[in-house]
Amino acid sequence: MGKRSYANSPRDVKLSCNTKVGEMNLVVPRNTRANVAVPKNFKDYSYISINGNKMKPDSVDNNFVYIGELEAGQYNIKFCQVEKDNITAKESLNYESRFLKDDKNTHGKWIGKCGEKGFMLFNIEGSDKHLKKLPDFIGSIDLAQNGNMHLENIKNDQRVLAPVQDNAAGRKLGAIITKDPAPCMQTMIIDIRCLKDQPYHVSLYLLDYENDGRRSAIEVFDLDSKALLMPVKIIKDYGDGKYVKFNASSSIRIRVNQVRGSNASLCGLFID
Repeated sequence: MGKRSYANSPRDVKLSCNTKVGEMNLVVPRNTRANVAVPKNFKDYSYISINGNKMKPDSVDNNFVYIGELEAGQYNIKFCQVEKDNITAKESLNYESRFLKDDKNTHGKWIGKCGEKGFMLFNIEGSDKHLKKLPDFIGSIDLAQNGNMHLENIKNDQRVLAPVQDNAAGRKLGAIITKDPAPCMQTMIIDIRCLKDQPYHVSLYLLDYENDGRRSAIEVFDLDSKALLMPVKIIKDYGDGKYVKFNASSSIRIRVNQVRGSNASLCGLFID
C-alpha cells in the first residue's frame, strides 16, 4: 500500500485534514491498525491515492467511504479528481430545483397556512409518538438516525407547533434531533416515498427552542438515484421558528445536519 514506516512510533493516533484540497495525513501508532471512515461530502473524487498509490476504498455507503486495515505507519491520503472540461463542470451546477423563501413569521400557527394535504408533527404526542396525515400519493415518511425530544405543558409559547385542533390550544413541544455528540450521528434522515410522481410542496419547521445558536444544513436528494436536487441550504437564527420550503415531484430523501449548537432540531414536516 506504500506505507512509510518510522523508527520511533508515537503512542497516539494523529490525523490532519485539508477539505479544500481533499487531503488527509494519518499516523497509526505501533502495534495497532486503523479503520478510517471518511464522510462522502469530504471531497468529490474519482479515485483515492494512498502514499502516491492509486487505491480503491474497501466499501462505500450513502454516507461514508471506508478505508480499512491500515497498519502502523504514516499515510498521506488524497481524494483525487480527474480533470473535467469546462462544459461538464458548468453543467454540474444545474439543479432540478431550488429552496423557496423562508417563513419566519408564522411560528407555531401552521393551521390554515400549510399542511393542507398532509403533515407529520414529530414527537408531539410523546417520545417516538408522531402525529401524521399523509396525502394519497405518498406511501410513507420514514425516519433514520434521529433522536427524540418531547416536553409537556409549554405555556403560551407561540413558537411551538399548535395541535391539530386549534392554533390557540395548549402546546406540547416535540422534535426530532440529531444525536450529538455521538460519533457520526450529526445527520438525521427523512425519506418521503411517493406512490406516484406529481408536484408537491414541502415545508420543514425548525425551532431552536433553547436559543442555543443552532445552525443546520438541509440537503434534498432523489430517493432512488441519490442525486442532489438543489443546493445545500444553511439555516441559522431559528430561535423564533423558521419554515424552510421547497418543491418536489417524486420520492425524496431529506438530510438535516448539525453545523453549530447542541444539535439540529426539526419539529414538523408539512405537505401542500
